[in-house]
Amino acid sequence: ADTARFYPNMNHQKTPKFLGGRKQFSAAEVSADRTICKLRYTCEVAFARVTRTKGLKDVIPDDFFPILDAMNDWGHASINIDAPLLPI
Repeated sequence: ADTARFYPNMNHQKTPKFLGGRKQFSAAEVSADRTICKLRYTCEVAFARVTRTKGLKDVIPDDFFPILDAMNDWGHASINIDAPLLPI
């Protein structure tokens, strides 16, 4: 999916490959996907930790908008006080 136009810096979003009707991935695709999946795992876990903050999950109520930046900061800061995402 070409979603780069939606990001402020035009950063490309890396996603794992899809079979698209084939029976098997090529060795190069598996190797590339392994790296992408490791990065995506940490991103998904970090995002899940941010959305544990009540005001940042599901639908955000209108009355939370004035403190949305602070909630977002707290959600990201809380990642740093949790256990490491991957073993060091």
